Amino acid sequence: MSLVVNGEGVPIPNWDAAGDVWLKHARVEESTKDLLTVQVYRVIEDGIPLWLRTEIDLTVSGKSREEQLGWILPDGWQLSLVESPIPVAVDDQGQMKAQVRAGNWKIQVHAFRNTDLDELQFAAGADPIAEVELVGFRAKPDFRIAEIEGVQAVDVNQTTFPDKWRDVPVYQWQTDSTFRVVEKMRGMGMQRPTGLTIARHFWLDEDGRGVTYRDRVSGELQ
Repeated sequence: MSLVVNGEGVPIPNWDAAGDVWLKHARVEESTKDLLTVQVYRVIEDGIPLWLRTEIDLTVSGKSREEQLGWILPDGWQLSLVESPIPVAVDDQGQMKAQVRAGNWKIQVHAFRNTDLDELQFAAGADPIAEVELVGFRAKPDFRIAEIEGVQAVDVNQTTFPDKWRDVPVYQWQTDSTFRVVEKMRGMGMQRPTGLTIARHFWLDEDGRGVTYRDRVSGELQ
């Protein structure tokens, strides 16, 4: 859709928080400063491929405008899907811009990689959206045992981390630094052993007052 006022095109219409389009400049929002705050939350989902789920939380005040947000993905990730209630665009370099208006907006970004994740970092020269992010790690024990190293774990109850991801360990990441996903043990997937089994035999004493038993424990360790 497009907007033309008095024969002139308006590339970025002025929308208020209620979703109304204002055709004249005189409105209450004119006295409100143009402010933008950004929070970035992520979850790494282990497996093949690795998935990176990102939620970008924007709080906007002031007039409707276009904002250059910055790089949305660390180095080595491929963009799969963007879900947004406001118009956004991502260029070939991975930078996102958005047509924002007053209100609170949550943008969902999904990305993947088919190579193993040794380190998580932004490319040299990249300008991330936020200086500090909260990152969760959803392990997949059937696949492997892995841990996050190089960042500080935080108490999720003391953060604004999204409720839908609060079942995973969460870390605070300074986006100008690097952290690692360290593999401790490779899993066996569907071929893993079923575990230990016990064969138990009982012998009851002749007077019925005691019992003797023997356990035979067997299984395959890994």
